[in-house]
Amino acid sequence: MVTIEDIARLAGTSPMTVSRAINTPEKLKPSTLEKINKIIEETGYRPNMFARSLVRGKSKTIGVLTSNLYNQVYADILSAIEKIAYKNGFVVINANVDNYSNAQQALDMLICNQVDGIILLPLEMNMLHMNDYRVALHETDKFLKHFKSVCDRYNLTVVTISQKIEGFPDIAFDFEKECEISINYLIEKGYTDIAMLNSNYPEGLWKAKEDKYRCIMEERGLAKHILVCNGHADITGGRKAMEELLSKHRPRAVYCANDNMAGGAIQAIGRAGLRIPEDIAVMGNDDFYICEYLYPRLTTVSLGATQAGTVAVERLLGIFEGQTYGDTSVTPFLCERESV
Repeated sequence: MVTIEDIARLAGTSPMTVSRAINTPEKLKPSTLEKINKIIEETGYRPNMFARSLVRGKSKTIGVLTSNLYNQVYADILSAIEKIAYKNGFVVINANVDNYSNAQQALDMLICNQVDGIILLPLEMNMLHMNDYRVALHETDKFLKHFKSVCDRYNLTVVTISQKIEGFPDIAFDFEKECEISINYLIEKGYTDIAMLNSNYPEGLWKAKEDKYRCIMEERGLAKHILVCNGHADITGGRKAMEELLSKHRPRAVYCANDNMAGGAIQAIGRAGLRIPEDIAVMGNDDFYICEYLYPRLTTVSLGATQAGTVAVERLLGIFEGQTYGDTSVTPFLCERESV
């Protein structure tokens, strides 16, 4: 294994000079730096990153806290974060948490690894296992207060994504705009009898989407067609909600609060012997990867997950360089396919 002393011997310099070439290259003569870099490349030497971080006071590491990575939006955000981070020479440590205790542990782990900053994605504490959403909300709120306190104590740089915490810049999703694009698109396509499938979780983005659906239907003179069926925000929940909807009424179009529910709706419609979009049009939300593999391919609205992850890293790197940022938002956009 090649050491820094080996590089120094081959270059005819001291180990300290080689260390400067790695950590503070601007302090060396260009000719000396070029000579050392050439030897490093030829020998395949890799610097000790921990020792390097002690010299620089930087670990070149970004921590990410998230939950429920089964959610395609979060997976897309993380993928974008990693792509931009690696491009800029940073390593990403991701911690996927689902309750207060392991969220605390994960935060402690990131601090012990001397991360330069943290990107916090939306947290959904115990959402998979608790029927009482109030308990889940309490768990999330308790951790966010702890998170704020710890990050302030260690003077950590933080950027949040759709998880607003006072004092940290937030990259917000526009859930109401996402719904607005969906409903107006259906109306512009000539649909008036539009029902909605929504999560049975009555807070946050789900409430925002349903409120917007009701508002637009009323504003467009379609209040008599308002009909909402609820279920778990997954494929099974979407199928059951669509079956319940069809037992009450057969609308000409159904707006689904996310693409997983839309996938379940497509199953239920097919089982009922109905055609898409000839009998019922199906509109999704979020642009999950499954949209391209459903039949027919699902028309949806992208939330802008990749953009959010990209902007979050760019904001974090900018703060490292002394820049300041306020809150911002990403813009959702229509993805037309064959289900409408």
